[in-house]
Amino acid sequence: MKGLLALAVIGVFASGLIGTWAFSQVTEQARAAPPLQAREDQITIFSDAGSMDQAAVGTSDFGLLLNAERVRVGIDSLDYPSSAIFRLEAVFSVGTPVGETTTICIRLLDVTSAVAVPGSDACYTQTGTGAGEIVRLRSSNFSLSAGEHDYVVEGKTSNKGAVVGSARIIAEWTERR
Repeated sequence: MKGLLALAVIGVFASGLIGTWAFSQVTEQARAAPPLQAREDQITIFSDAGSMDQAAVGTSDFGLLLNAERVRVGIDSLDYPSSAIFRLEAVFSVGTPVGETTTICIRLLDVTSAVAVPGSDACYTQTGTGAGEIVRLRSSNFSLSAGEHDYVVEGKTSNKGAVVGSARIIAEWTERR
C-alpha cells in the first residue's frame, strides 16, 4: 500500500512539473516579437578627398572613371539578408560655365558579369552659374547578383567633366533585435 501511495505522489508531482513546463512554453510563445531594427552597411569603393588623383568623369558615354580604373570592390550579396536593398552613392564636384548645362551620371558596373547593374544609375543636372558645386548623388534601390562579384563605378557627362571624390555602395535591411 505504501508503494502505491508513493507511486501516486510521484505521479502527481510529475504531472505538476509537466504542466508547469507546458504553461511556460505557451507563455514564452505568446510574447510579442522583438521590434524591427533598420540596419545599414556602407561599402566604400574609393575615397580620395583632397587628393590630386581624384576620379574624373569626362566622356559622353559611360566609361570607367579616370584615375579609378583599377578600383574595385568585391561583394557577395548572399552575405546579406534576402530583403537587403542596395544603392550607389557618389560625392563629386562640378562647375558649369554661365549659360551652359551639364548632366553627370554614375552607375555600377558588374565586372564579373560584364554588365551594368540595372537600377544603379543616377544623374544630376547643373545649370551653369559659374560657381563650383559639391553634390551627393544616390541611385534608386537595386539588387546585386548572387555570389561573389567585382564592381566598379562608371560615369558620363554631357559637356564638362566632374571630379568624383568618393563612391560607395549602401546596403539596407531590417532585422529583429
